[in-house]
Amino acid sequence: MPQLFQIGSLEIGAETTFGTIASNFDYLRCQVDLSGLTRDVIVDEHQRQGDYEVERLLGAAGGTVVTRHYIHGFNGSIPSAAPSLTTGEDAGATAFDLLMAALASAFGNVYAGGFIGSETVGYSGSPPTLTAGDLTSFQAGQAIAWATATAPAYEVGWLKALTVAPPDTGTLLQVPRVNPQGATLWGGYNLFVRDGEPYHDGAVKAFTLRFKGSAAAELVRMYGCRPVGLKFMLEGAKPGTFEITWGVAHWEDVGSGGAPSVQSWAFPKELAAQSWRFAIGSSTVSTPAVRSVELDIGLTRPALGGGNSLSGVENWHAVSRRPRLTCQILRTYALEVTDFLAQTAKPVTLSYGTQPGKLWAMAMPAARLVEYPKRSDRDGLDVSDLVFEGHYYAGDTGSDTTKPINTPLKMAWL
Repeated sequence: MPQLFQIGSLEIGAETTFGTIASNFDYLRCQVDLSGLTRDVIVDEHQRQGDYEVERLLGAAGGTVVTRHYIHGFNGSIPSAAPSLTTGEDAGATAFDLLMAALASAFGNVYAGGFIGSETVGYSGSPPTLTAGDLTSFQAGQAIAWATATAPAYEVGWLKALTVAPPDTGTLLQVPRVNPQGATLWGGYNLFVRDGEPYHDGAVKAFTLRFKGSAAAELVRMYGCRPVGLKFMLEGAKPGTFEITWGVAHWEDVGSGGAPSVQSWAFPKELAAQSWRFAIGSSTVSTPAVRSVELDIGLTRPALGGGNSLSGVENWHAVSRRPRLTCQILRTYALEVTDFLAQTAKPVTLSYGTQPGKLWAMAMPAARLVEYPKRSDRDGLDVSDLVFEGHYYAGDTGSDTTKPINTPLKMAWL
């Protein structure tokens, strides 16, 4: 019988020893492309006694797998406590924990926390400053969400510095679109670029991916997997998506265990990117009309080859992350062309979502235009093609590299 391409499921687990099967697995809702898996075929070359071919020797099993995901929330209700991240190899880790762990591997690290629910929230002038009775559960550098008195009902900002002296104050990366109101502030899951492999200095060394196909005999198990590429695609009024390219150290066709049962998904549905805020600048903020955005974190992570492993890959090592964001805006010479010519570094942020638990945001605190803003046509309008890169930034207070401070790119689910 033919097998169905669109029937199957992917499960993910965290490895505590690189290349050794994970102990616990969770179903991960996504689309999976296994066409990048490879198996080396070696010709047994020798002097033959006639004009014929010989059987092949089977070599390394490796390659890549691509998974495609929607950007979605982590809580269908408005959170009433600080979020926490269960370590990926823990039996209690959820699929969202493992997804954050995978993204942390690509970015470099992750931090979760922040919540107050009974304080008077306010805002003051320049530099843009958030005020509240107690901000001690938050960290400089992280994303923070507040309620507003007008639409949109919630907004996301980024903390640069904190002063603990009631009332506590937090300096913001950008002027808010709407002044913070209410008595609650929400933190979230914060991913941020760091050099090297700081996330994998912990218990999680890599991931095991387990694909169950439509037939009972189709189970593909992939070991020693780490993201080697990551990009996000957003288009106005459509759900945001992201694509992870996984390097696979070794894989095998198990021969049984496929034909998955229907699995439940405990997290909110994806949301269309409506009422988003694309903002450039700090004290003077421009919010140009943008129809679509593509963000590539620019991860370069080659395989560390060696003979101690089944397929010659003993690990993956991130040698660089060079975030790049591309978009189009209505052409305004004084904004994008002037900034390019002066090589001015400015914050570039994007956020959207309906309520805490379903908010998403990203920030390049010191973005520079690295290509001349080329003139293009969009529906008869004069537009500029923009290419930003995340450059060196040291505007946050503190030096703790386990927190999302002073990084060229950060992203948050709140």
